[in-house]
Amino acid sequence: MWYFNDNLHRKDGPAIEYANGDKEWFLNGKRHREDGPAVELANGHKEYWIDGKNQKYKIIQRLLGRLADYLFLSVKNIMTKTFVRKLPKNSGHPYRSSQKCHECGQLLLKEGRQ
Repeated sequence: MWYFNDNLHRKDGPAIEYANGDKEWFLNGKRHREDGPAVELANGHKEYWIDGKNQKYKIIQRLLGRLADYLFLSVKNIMTKTFVRKLPKNSGHPYRSSQKCHECGQLLLKEGRQ
């Protein structure tokens, strides 16, 4: 075990290494590691901590946010194209007469290219 000022602390490796192979990184008494998991268990379990705060939910939240953005843009793209295709060619609707959607600015299909 590595200590500095009575706190578990080590910058260049795990502050605790157990006989079974488990490792834990600490900085100033708090679980902390920026270049990987702060807890590595011998069974393969890993936990990510920064400044004593578990990052599991932040990682999941970031991934779900990216997935939601992708799905939203995909659905919006499909709905816009479907809506434009269903309008009669001579309807005079702004979606038919312009190249960009006036709501989202997305490039739309031109007449004659469906």
